[in-house]
Amino acid sequence: MSNRAEYEKFCKRRYRRLFAIEFARSNISGDENRRRFAQKKAIKLSTIQSMKKFPHTEPAEIWKSIYIAHIHNVSGEANLQKVQSIISAENSWKKSSGHAFEEII
Repeated sequence: MSNRAEYEKFCKRRYRRLFAIEFARSNISGDENRRRFAQKKAIKLSTIQSMKKFPHTEPAEIWKSIYIAHIHNVSGEANLQKVQSIISAENSWKKSSGHAFEEII
């Protein structure tokens, strides 16, 4: 397995595992609040642990791998191209709708 495949796999598994642990462990009321708490902890801890395990990998690459794991966790969508298309569409909406709203007011 190449180094890239190895750290991507590690990041994905670590994020999912930490999210599940933190969500179950949290005593915060409300599933949405627990989910947000677990996401923050999973992002933070999986980033730190991944950078320690793969010290010669660019932190930006690790961050990207964790971002993809997070998007998959939130959306349930495993197809990266589909996820990127959705994100691109949302960014386009934000920009276009903002400009249109400014013209309205």
